[in-house]
Amino acid sequence: MSSASGTEVSPTAEPLRLVVFGATGHLGRDLIEQLDASDWPIAELVGVATAASAGEDVEFRGEGIDVVSEAPQLKGRDLVLICTPTTPALEIVRDALRAEVPCIDCTGVLAGQAGVPMPVLGPGLSAPSEEEKTAYAQAPLLALPSGTALAWAPVLSLFASTLTRVVATVVSSASAYGRSGVVSLSEESIGLFNQDGERPVGPAGQPVAFDVIPGGGIDPERVTSDLARLFSEALKVDVASIQVPAFVGEGTSLSLELSEPLSIEAMRAKLLDADGVEMILEGEGAAGPGEHGGGVPRGPTLR
Repeated sequence: MSSASGTEVSPTAEPLRLVVFGATGHLGRDLIEQLDASDWPIAELVGVATAASAGEDVEFRGEGIDVVSEAPQLKGRDLVLICTPTTPALEIVRDALRAEVPCIDCTGVLAGQAGVPMPVLGPGLSAPSEEEKTAYAQAPLLALPSGTALAWAPVLSLFASTLTRVVATVVSSASAYGRSGVVSLSEESIGLFNQDGERPVGPAGQPVAFDVIPGGGIDPERVTSDLARLFSEALKVDVASIQVPAFVGEGTSLSLELSEPLSIEAMRAKLLDADGVEMILEGEGAAGPGEHGGGVPRGPTLR
């Protein structure tokens, strides 16, 4: 039996009792969707959110799940998954350790700690060894890389043996701050159109509607640290980020430096054959000169 991400689960395993912190945010909802699509036997799934989001409808396997604002009793549960902002994440980790319940941190608060395993499974990435699988299964804590590092990994892994440097410019949307970022952008945009005056400052720390914020959206230090763990401490990484007033999505321009020459033909062959990577050479969505008509974008966009 396997989940949507390829994680193996014994068909005779006891049904799991899960707790998801941050269940109503973008990351929490995406995670619950993945659990919904998986083959994992799940007896109970409890969602935890802030008081403002408690009681919201979150569906799991055809039924609404409980979303509460108070953390439930963790003792006796099988797994805790943390999808909150980083500030409350450490306290949740401590509570899980005290309750002796395994915990997966999706926030990045544990990503920089070398003693916490960081498993990465996905298209284009090598499968973990049996020893690594055993270590993951026995670890009380697991950390996940940032979504940015995970998005780059299938491409970077194709050139890992000769990759020496990564230079990237990341364009982030309001969803980088989760659900509250999207709501804030919407309210600010409506306020500007209606000339309502000042709006409350959202999670970006400043207004984002009709603006571009250099350095906004992602944590470059976390991305750099994640790539060092995934590939090599010797890998040089330069990341610049810009937040734009789009609601969802993230785009990156990547420039890779290799220790050995690679022809354009060989590079294209690698990308075309890679799992989890779609390469558009011409037509709609292809970068480069040319008119495709009908307002079709020339390159990949957040839309």
